[in-house]
Amino acid sequence: LNQTIAQVMQKRDFRIEACQPVEAEMGFGVRAINAGRTLVFETGRWKEAVIDLLHVQTTEANRQKVRADLAIIVGAGKPDEDTQTFVQTHSVQLLVGQQLKDMFDSEAALEAEKAANAEKTLNAGKPADKKV
Repeated sequence: LNQTIAQVMQKRDFRIEACQPVEAEMGFGVRAINAGRTLVFETGRWKEAVIDLLHVQTTEANRQKVRADLAIIVGAGKPDEDTQTFVQTHSVQLLVGQQLKDMFDSEAALEAEKAANAEKTLNAGKPADKKV
């Protein structure tokens, strides 16, 4: 998960930095920087079924502690109504549901395309089999 997020952010011209131990304890798995803006991706609780208000409030407080401009909560769960209201007025965003699936699908498609192109290049240098 963290590796895929890092790859996507690098393609968007973000510099990826290793998270500090205290950031990892807070659940942050990726730190990305571009043009002086720091984004942290909270991936430590991605399997939770529901993203509730306490979760986003905690992430917002942790974002402030690590001096990041934006925190993105990555999760397979669904945000409740209070969570959706909270993220509209705070420096926290959600990467969940279909949006998360689309990110993984696009990365998988790119990797498959790279592998196919590498195989074509490799095969282009081999002589064709001649049938007699």
